[in-house]
Amino acid sequence: MTCKLCLTEKELRDSHIIPEFQYKPLYDEKHRFFVISTDPKKNDFYEQKGFREKLLCQECETKLSRWEAYASKVIFGKEAYQIERVGEFVRVGGVSYPEFKLYLLSLLWRMSISTLKYFSDVSLGPHEEQIRLCLLNENPSKPIDYPCFITAILFQGRFHPDWIFPPMRSKVNGAHCYAVVISGILYTFFITKKPLPVNAEQVAISERGNFLMAVSRLEEIPFLYEILMQHSKAQNERKKITKQESFQS
Repeated sequence: MTCKLCLTEKELRDSHIIPEFQYKPLYDEKHRFFVISTDPKKNDFYEQKGFREKLLCQECETKLSRWEAYASKVIFGKEAYQIERVGEFVRVGGVSYPEFKLYLLSLLWRMSISTLKYFSDVSLGPHEEQIRLCLLNENPSKPIDYPCFITAILFQGRFHPDWIFPPMRSKVNGAHCYAVVISGILYTFFITKKPLPVNAEQVAISERGNFLMAVSRLEEIPFLYEILMQHSKAQNERKKITKQESFQS
């Protein structure tokens, strides 16, 4: 089989689409994480392991794992530090631009090449090949190329690290983007050459190793609030169906 990154014929591994370290806050005592369903005909369910697929050879897995190991220190460790509070943002510093940017690009790219239904909304088209070459050549590109804005989400005043939402395609002020929530953090990737809603070099990670992380209430993020409302509606519909089936039996 052909490795999706190096394009050579090799034995493929069960590659994580979302790296394993990102699931740690999601797992319960039985090593399961909870996935919500917005489909009235499909119940919420547990997953025993993270989403995986045969995509990469061992050599390419090792390449990506280096960036994952570094990103885990930034996101859950002490590699990064808070510089200052700027309104609704926290300025974060001390981050290695090449390693963290390559990790973010690898996350976006894997969601796009995956054939799993969970990631079906992510389709990068010609950008997929451009990002593959960046990863293969370990070239993080410029800060304004595929910038990622990071947001810590609060709901009812609390941060929920055990939340995960499937990626969705969206638009922000006319700019195409893909947004995904992992461990309570919203990653918004912009795939556009149009002017961004804010200065990408101020918000996305810079070559100096700084970025601005937003802190926002879920109610202020329209597509996430819509998912929550859809889930609530689906739950009510499932309860009605269960009652009807119980009555009929």
